[in-house]
Amino acid sequence: MKIKVYKQSGASAGEMELNDSVFNAVINEALIHQTAVAQAANARQGTKCTLTRAEVRGGGIKPWRQKGTGRARQGSIRSPQWDGGGVVFAPKPRDFDKKVNKQSRRAATRAALSCKVRDDEFIVVDSITSTGKTKEVATMLKALKIDNKSVLLILTGKDGLIVRAAGNIDRLTTITSEYVSVLDIVRNTKLVATKEAVKAIEAAYDVGAKVEKKETVAKKETVAKEAKPTTKATATKTATAKTTTTKPATAKPATVKVDKPATAKATTAKTTTAKATTPKTATAKPAVAKADKPATPKAPAKKATATKTTAKKEAKE
Repeated sequence: MKIKVYKQSGASAGEMELNDSVFNAVINEALIHQTAVAQAANARQGTKCTLTRAEVRGGGIKPWRQKGTGRARQGSIRSPQWDGGGVVFAPKPRDFDKKVNKQSRRAATRAALSCKVRDDEFIVVDSITSTGKTKEVATMLKALKIDNKSVLLILTGKDGLIVRAAGNIDRLTTITSEYVSVLDIVRNTKLVATKEAVKAIEAAYDVGAKVEKKETVAKKETVAKEAKPTTKATATKTATAKTTTTKPATAKPATVKVDKPATAKATTAKTTTAKATTPKTATAKPAVAKADKPATPKAPAKKATATKTTAKKEAKE
């Protein structure tokens, strides 16, 4: 689609072709509202804080007795109805951030720009020059017949002179094309952008350009994958060549390994037979000694004691 281009003096400077994927996109009002609310909430600091009746100093004693005074019953001078008392449901510091997906935010930006173009609220200027005086920017707004409306001026870079000249004008905000947001577009009635700013917005939010980038990246990946098998084939060839050269060297250590374990097994067999013979002789000796000791000494001792007792009995009689 085409749009008229104006000079800073208000005269026409031809036409400009706009990218339909950015300035003629599908308009989703619900998505625009969701993104604008999220951006407004994310701009909040969330540092508000007041005290509840439990956090206010003082008020620990009952101001007067419950009955008999004629006044309303009170339990603390820090109750919310008292001057200097706490706040009911006191606000506390918290985070107001809301998450919006990247693709949704980009789609909302395209939809908001398309709304402005459709409603003839988007103005393209060939170029803007200023020496830093407010009068120059004010005359440009009068020439474009938007001096009594809220205007968002979109630039390509940070031009200090233009920003200083526009700083004293009420309801005029300047922003670069990199930081254009849905909230800024919705808040202002008119959008004024230079040709370079329009091209920068198209480059940032064009859907077709991103698809082309993805296709080029996919082609590069496929080319890289096709090049990898050739390197693998050469590596396998070199590996097989190395194995064929080392085959005669592996036959020699095989004979040495067979002889060593055979001798080791023979020596271990001898030691096991020696261990088996030694415990038999050791167990036979203590068996004989245990059988002789209890038999001889205990029998005569019992007989001697028996004769002594019989002799004593006879003597007493």
